[in-house]
Parts: sequence; structure tokens; C-alpha cells
Amino acid sequence: MKEVYYLNKETLPRIPVPHDCLIREVALKDGFLEFTFEDDINLHDSIQAIKPEAKSLIIRYHLIYDLDDIEIIFLESIAYHWWARDPYAHKSHFRVYDYKKLPELTKDGSLSYNAHYVNYNAMFIRLSSRCSIHIELFADYVEYEWIC
Repeated sequence: MKEVYYLNKETLPRIPVPHDCLIREVALKDGFLEFTFEDDINLHDSIQAIKPEAKSLIIRYHLIYDLDDIEIIFLESIAYHWWARDPYAHKSHFRVYDYKKLPELTKDGSLSYNAHYVNYNAMFIRLSSRCSIHIELFADYVEYEWIC
């Protein structure tokens, strides 16, 4: 079952968030950024509240500009690393990541979807793995393909 959410209408949609669900695969193809989620996604509380009969989910963001306009930022803070000696240390640094390396983020199996924010023709997506990953992209619609 597909649901489409348009980001260029007068009223912006409320798009469900698959919070804490693991992303199995990331792909950039045919003008879309695509996240394919784990099997048995319905074991997560966030999915139980949205679509309890779902087995998996594919989210596709239809990009309205070139892929070069995707901005990916890694936020690393030593306060979250186990080797930090000072628990009050809040030293952080940012790295801009090349969008072509996005599919590599799923290699260790720990990439999870945390949140997203909707704007007119834009999305801000927050993922996490070993650090916080922020993706800002320009899209005119988002497809949710629920696999039941």
C-alpha cells in the first residue's frame, strides 16, 4: 500500500515517523533517495501506533534538485563516546559527508531513523548510527510504501 505526501501544497502534511526503526538499505536512484527498512518493522512501538500490520517499509523522497544539493552532516560529540574521560565534555565537531557514500551507512546494521521535519519542498531527516546524522534535502513529495 502506497501513501503519498506532497510537500508543495498550501498545507504541509503530517508524515508518520518510523522512530528507532533500522534501515536495511539506502539507495539513490531515479531521482529518489530511498530508505528500505528492516523486516518485522511492526515490532517497534512507533509502527504499532501507525500501521501495526506492516512487515516492512520503503520511504522514497522525490528530489527536485540535483543530488549535489543533498547536505549530510555528521555530528560527533565526545560526550557520547565511551572513551570520554570527562562526562561533561561537550566538544563536538561536524563533518560534511559525500552523498555518494550514503549507502555505506547501513554496512554495520545499526543505522536507525530517529526523526524528520517537514518544510515547504524540503525535509530535514535525523538518523543515528555511531553518531548523529543530519540530512537536509529538497523534495516535492514523499512516498511511503508499506509492505504488509
